[in-house]
Amino acid sequence: MIIDAHVNPPIKEFLIDPYGDLIEYSAKFFKTSITPVSVEKMLADYQEAAVDKLILHNVNTSNLKRGKTPPNDALLAITQDRKEKLYSLCAVDLSNPEVAKQELERTVRNLQCLGLKLSPMIQGVAPNDRSLYRLYEVCVRLRIPLFVDWGNSAIGIGAPGGGGVRLSLNNPMLLDEVAAEFPDLTIVGCHVAWPWVDEMLAVLTHKANMYCVLSGWYPKMFSSELVYYLNKRIPNKFMFGTEYPILSPTRWISEFQKLEISEESKRMVLGENARETLRLSD
Repeated sequence: MIIDAHVNPPIKEFLIDPYGDLIEYSAKFFKTSITPVSVEKMLADYQEAAVDKLILHNVNTSNLKRGKTPPNDALLAITQDRKEKLYSLCAVDLSNPEVAKQELERTVRNLQCLGLKLSPMIQGVAPNDRSLYRLYEVCVRLRIPLFVDWGNSAIGIGAPGGGGVRLSLNNPMLLDEVAAEFPDLTIVGCHVAWPWVDEMLAVLTHKANMYCVLSGWYPKMFSSELVYYLNKRIPNKFMFGTEYPILSPTRWISEFQKLEISEESKRMVLGENARETLRLSD
């Protein structure tokens, strides 16, 4: 089984509208275009890549004041009737912790969201801010994972002031405190946490309840140390993820298969770790 644990809903409502002009800066910096596609096109791309399950991420972007954050209910329109293949992570507005707590509980119970997604740099709140602890308590009680962005950001890159995005909030060491305070909380860091890759590897090694989705980077960009850790040291801690449609699942898997790592480690990263850690059905 192959599971992509980091997929952006590829339609304009999720991919473009919430970020306003910051999308243009990202596209210019990476010399590419960021183009929405239909859900049907997404499903066809993943069928071609032989990927069995997808986890769709919503992100609350209200702090950026660029565009409208898509409601969590919009996720249901994408995942309904595809519940064996498509899973979703809800987003909450951190400006009101009590309202955020209620929204988290509602989406998990009523919309069958798999877990919670936070982006500290975009939402403007450090993950170890104690105002978020009520959210983490809900995650533990409902036995759902917390996905958190870490590392540098393509959002706001090259814009004046980075569009207000504060990279310091994405340091993996801020999550180390959360992992220590909540040992029963499954925490999944999203992306390779450059420029804090060493810190990322240290936290993943030290905290049994922390994991990483290798999204936002193609495998040929992985450092030799990262490859060593996902092959020899902690292969149970990493999951396949692309950040589709920005990255191609077919290309990601092709490059990953060429890495000089064991077949067992490849199976773990491509699907087994996500299935076991996130308790996904076969």
